[in-house]
This record gives sequence, structure tokens and C-alpha cells, in this order.
Amino acid sequence: MKIIYFILLLTSVSFTACESQPLANKFAQNYLKGAYAYNDRNYQNSIEYLKKNSDNNKKLDEISEYYKIESQFFIGSVYFNKLHDSVNGLRYLELAADNGNPRALESLTALYRDGLFGIPKNTTLAMEYFIKIENAKKIWAEKEQHLIEWSKKQKQ
Repeated sequence: MKIIYFILLLTSVSFTACESQPLANKFAQNYLKGAYAYNDRNYQNSIEYLKKNSDNNKKLDEISEYYKIESQFFIGSVYFNKLHDSVNGLRYLELAADNGNPRALESLTALYRDGLFGIPKNTTLAMEYFIKIENAKKIWAEKEQHLIEWSKKQKQ
């Protein structure tokens, strides 16, 4: 519940600030709709909204790119935890991790370290993901701080 609350809070802050950037606004809307569908336990609809962000291969502004990567992590989590689909879950977590999402890196570390959800244990991969976590957290915190600062400037 805390994660969903944070997602909705962060999304609502940036959503109001994205009015001048239609693409960022669209990404924020998709993310928010996906979060609401998830909260309503409508996991397939949640994935459909989030995939609109995740599967976008266009060159994106910083705000849209943030939502794309967050959507990849969210989709992976829904596949693993709610739909019990480890193939798609792993695919989306790896996309998010490759794009620097620290929560995806933490999830993959645990999956490979402990062999969860039918994923074979692989301590080498677990260690590779683990090593990347601290740096990713710093970079991700900077992105989130920039998102909040940018949102405040847009409101002025």
C-alpha cells in the first residue's frame, strides 16, 4: 500500500506539471491509470496501460523516460506477484534493470540468489545485479528529485 501511495503522490505531482509537455502528460496519465487499475485488482488493465509507456521506442524527454522505466518495473512486478507469469515478469524486470531502476535490480538479485518463482538459482547473476544497486539508487534518487523540482517550477 505504501508503494502505491508513493506512486500516486509522485504521479499526481508530476502530472499537474506536465501540461506543457503533451508526451510527458500522456506517460503520466498511462502510469496513473495503470496504478489505479492495479489498486482495483484489475491486473490485466494495469499492464495494458503500463505497456503503452514501456513498449514505446521513441526518443523521450526525461520525464517520459522516467515513467517508461517505472512502468517496466511495475509490469514485471505484476506479472510475478499477481499473474504468476515468471517469463514475462523476468523480461520486464530485466528491461527496467537495464535502464537503471534500482528496485528492479534488487528484485533480480533476490530472484537469482534465492531461486524464486521457478527462476533457477544463479549466484553469479545475483552478484552482478547486486553490485549495480548502490550506484543505481543514487542516480534514481537524483532523477526523482529532478522530477519533483521540475514539477514545482512548472506550477509557478
